[in-house]
Amino acid sequence: MDVINRGFSHAYAQMAKRVATEVGAPYVDVFAEIQARVKQDRANGNVTGEYDGYDKYLGDGIHPNFHGNLVIYELIMSTIGSKWPELVLQTPPS
Repeated sequence: MDVINRGFSHAYAQMAKRVATEVGAPYVDVFAEIQARVKQDRANGNVTGEYDGYDKYLGDGIHPNFHGNLVIYELIMSTIGSKWPELVLQTPPS
């Protein structure tokens, strides 16, 4: 992932956080979570691809792929569970 994309992603995340704060909405920090997972992948020696490990989560360095969307899902479900636990399904539909 090049510096331009990382800088753009960080700026976008900061703007989203500001808007969420202004309107009183929960903020899900996908940028920070993906950075943390890439850092962990690097520490475990599990980094491949042209985007320095980010391509596991971001197919083109910006947009989420399958694993990136799983991260988003996990973060959103965690936020819903902590803010509105009555909305969380105890048993997923089959």
